[in-house]
Amino acid sequence: MCASGARDMCPALNVAICSQCCGSKRNRAIQCPGTCKYNPLSRLNYDAWLKIDSALSTKMLQYLSRYYDEASFREVVTEMLPSDSQQALGIAYAAAAYYLLFMKPLASGRLVYEIWQESEWQGLTGDESVMMQYRIPSAPALIEVQKILDHQLIECRDLLRPERGVFVMIDRCMAKQVARFERVWCWLVDYPFFSRPAGDPVSVPDKIELILMDKIMADASKIRSGGTFKGMCGKNFGKYGRLVAKETERARVRVLNAMELHECKAFYRLKSPREDVRKVLDSKEDFVFVQDGNTDQPVSPAAQYSWLRAGMSQEVEAKLSMHFRHQDSDKNKGLLGEVLLGQDEMMIRTMSKRLFSFAKKMVARYWGDSLEFTRECIVDVAKQMAHRQADGREDRNDTMPLEVRQKMADEFYREHYERFFDDELPALDGMTPRKAAQNARMRPRLIGVMKQHITGIERFNKTEGTSVNIDWVLKELGLTELL
Repeated sequence: MCASGARDMCPALNVAICSQCCGSKRNRAIQCPGTCKYNPLSRLNYDAWLKIDSALSTKMLQYLSRYYDEASFREVVTEMLPSDSQQALGIAYAAAAYYLLFMKPLASGRLVYEIWQESEWQGLTGDESVMMQYRIPSAPALIEVQKILDHQLIECRDLLRPERGVFVMIDRCMAKQVARFERVWCWLVDYPFFSRPAGDPVSVPDKIELILMDKIMADASKIRSGGTFKGMCGKNFGKYGRLVAKETERARVRVLNAMELHECKAFYRLKSPREDVRKVLDSKEDFVFVQDGNTDQPVSPAAQYSWLRAGMSQEVEAKLSMHFRHQDSDKNKGLLGEVLLGQDEMMIRTMSKRLFSFAKKMVARYWGDSLEFTRECIVDVAKQMAHRQADGREDRNDTMPLEVRQKMADEFYREHYERFFDDELPALDGMTPRKAAQNARMRPRLIGVMKQHITGIERFNKTEGTSVNIDWVLKELGLTELL
């Protein structure tokens, strides 16, 4: 296009172009394709895009300071906060900047970006000015993840704009953290070859999405003449985020309060030689040796055993709900609890009162007069967790080895889904998943149920480091659209 500088082929024009002409005309005078290695708005150049984005975001805040002092800006940031977490500050700052630039009129009735645009984006580079043009129509979105394509690309749908269909979003953090069919609340910008959230999105759990949508639709019905749906969502961005956080916390506390989860310990004094007591542990298929010399336990040092629902202990199966039972043909057996054998004391531990009552009876059957009961301790773990949630405190136990977590998870989900096919589910109006899959009216509802299952399992995998996979369940039900 000119005779200066180094030359390269322009894929848009199919002619040689110098670096100066490329830099000054790309995505403006030249309609650059997404395959061009020099196009900073293509997926190929995402790292270049990030550098431009960082510089432009700083300049956006600097320009806003001409019209809003620090106190006024921080007031809007506070309104945009979706929660009290430190992580929420990033999205609050981004949402505040976008709202003040593109949506909130000044006293004169004009929008800040309009004034900046009239000055031909004074202070911005060519690439930054192009990027600003795409940010003008940005808006809040309720995203449902459809598929994670790679380390940065995600296929999505906007539930607030379902007519748009599936589109591709780039966010490396999201691609690493989110699960299929998870929903997130974010401020979304659409660029030519991908979309991008401004700030960290807010996860919206199942069922909370319905509460959020109901609130948004209720507010939309009250929009006055001259108002827009996009403007309403922008103004209430933080309010809707806080609604999600509040309802999520309430739901967690309700679930925890309803759980029958108790850490139950019983302690016994050894009346017979330790070797005789241990012979029972080593001779019964109920007990599986884990390790010797465990000092990080109430009984220390201890020989540690897992207590399985096998052998005589399999009798407990009749006391459990169908979802937690094992069949005689099952290769893996369920866990009853654990046993710690010290030098002069033995402890048993279970995680429910029902299993605890059974375990104490089995101790009497297996050891008789060889042990003397001394004390017990029962802690309502679910209540404690609920209180921690209500107080904003969370504890996580990372002491269990990954291979143990993986085995327990595989076992639990395998058992659950082997029975799931023929369970009569209230969510399917009492129909079983197997029958619902063949029913034209109920199949869409079954797909909704399985989306929730997939999201929950993939979240669990990312939190626990496990790799539970239920594709076999989807294939069994013929739900190939979810694979």
